[in-house]
Amino acid sequence: MKALHKGRKDAPVAEAAEELDEDAPEDAKKIILPGPQLFSGDTLFAGSIGRTDLWGGSMEQIMESLRTKLMILPDDTTVHPGHGPVTTIGNERHLNPFLQPE
Repeated sequence: MKALHKGRKDAPVAEAAEELDEDAPEDAKKIILPGPQLFSGDTLFAGSIGRTDLWGGSMEQIMESLRTKLMILPDDTTVHPGHGPVTTIGNERHLNPFLQPE
């Protein structure tokens, strides 16, 4: 077996996602992770949010997405960001400085 993220031992899901027998049917290759899971890409990180200073970035749009799509998820939702450590929606709701009430 080999990790799906070749060369990225720090990939959040690399421990759970290992390639199965190449001859196995596609349905047998699916990986079920316990509990609610979110793969947030570059939108939400542990203690931070994605950059908005690059071309096409918008603080208003990312904050709207965070409020209306991510912060409605349960606190126990595991967040797998595109970079950095795994976190939860609950941790970010309470500790992320970008998500605190104004």
